[in-house]
Amino acid sequence: MRKKLVTMLLMAAVMVFAISGCGSSSDSETSGTDGETDSTQTATSTNDAVAEFETCAKAGEYRDAIDLYTSEIEGSTSAESEVVSFLEDWMVEIAENICDADGVISSDYKDEMYTLLKINDSLALIDTDDLLLLQSGIEDYNEGDYESAVVSLNDIADDDIDTDAVETFKTAVSEKYVESVVQKAWAYIDAGEYTSAVDLLNAMQYTDDTVEEIMTEAMTARFEEAMEAETDFATIKGLYEAALDNRYIEVSADMTEVYAAAETSYREGVIASVDDYVDSFAFGSALTLLDEALTVLENDDQLLACKTETEEAQEYYLLHTTVVDLTELTPYDESYISTAGADDKDTDAFGNVYETNIHGDWSDGGYATYRLDGIYVEFTGTVYSRIDKSRTVSIYGDGVLLYEATLTKTDDPVPFSVDITGVRDLKIVFDGQKIYIGNPTLTPDGNGSME
Repeated sequence: MRKKLVTMLLMAAVMVFAISGCGSSSDSETSGTDGETDSTQTATSTNDAVAEFETCAKAGEYRDAIDLYTSEIEGSTSAESEVVSFLEDWMVEIAENICDADGVISSDYKDEMYTLLKINDSLALIDTDDLLLLQSGIEDYNEGDYESAVVSLNDIADDDIDTDAVETFKTAVSEKYVESVVQKAWAYIDAGEYTSAVDLLNAMQYTDDTVEEIMTEAMTARFEEAMEAETDFATIKGLYEAALDNRYIEVSADMTEVYAAAETSYREGVIASVDDYVDSFAFGSALTLLDEALTVLENDDQLLACKTETEEAQEYYLLHTTVVDLTELTPYDESYISTAGADDKDTDAFGNVYETNIHGDWSDGGYATYRLDGIYVEFTGTVYSRIDKSRTVSIYGDGVLLYEATLTKTDDPVPFSVDITGVRDLKIVFDGQKIYIGNPTLTPDGNGSME
């Protein structure tokens, strides 16, 4: 019995050895194909993950899609590329089917856009800026903010996203936008708030014939209101020019005619006021008014001519009303004459101080002739000498001797007053050096009016 048991154990051991030896041989034979099998299995697994990713994405299960990408796709260059291509194609598909022919948004594709953006927010695989603009435009449109919707949609730059469907949606949004603005503009006009209506329409992102009609009516009403209220001409001119410069406004012949009449009235009013100022010798006020008017009607021929005439009248007035020191004038003919201004005060032998003076500058004398043109009526001054010899000063008016004085330095200074009414040329002659006229003064006729 014991012998039989031993025999059975030995047979079992042989069988185990035989089995062990087969397995070893089999492992050796298949070891060369293990890598290929693993690679095939990995590729198959990755492809399945990409397919499942697409399925999850299309089903709106963006969390599952994201998990699949990060756990099974990320790291495989080919698989990542397939996902990027899928997302880009899907984004274009959404844009191509976002609305129907009437511009009504497809809820299915709107949901798909939401899912795509959620996935890309997490993975950042493609550029979705234009898709975000489309989404923003849709949201603004649904909220009734048509202006913001127009702005967002117009900012879409990618031609692949700016599909026919998106263009259809843009048109629908623009029509809604114009409709809303038009209603508001009419409300402003009905309330008499023409400025608000014009400003609103000027700020529009989109226009059509209806807007042009409203803009024209609003600006025309605003212009007429300003005319009736006798608004200052500068404002009226601004309104008229704004209408001319606005491509949406058709300026009527009546408006042009009314403006021309207003311009003429303004110009004539300015000139009449200037004439009144000039008649009262208020030249400063007259010129200020003209300068202001020329900022409104730039380079206006009539106003410029009026300014020239006013300046001439002012110059005439000053000449005929302003007392002048002879040393301030320039002689048109002279010989060996010197003058001293206020900076060179002079004192005679008796201690009298003279602010200015004129004197001969040569031993044989000198002279000076001034053109007065009959403006002055009196010539005054004081003759004094600085030399022991007798010296003579002679004053001529148009060749006629009007005054003469001879003295030495010991003689008292001689004040004089000479009537020079109507004198055109005044000539002063010194017969030698060191004979002076101190404070030589010309008094005008005082007739400041050119008439």
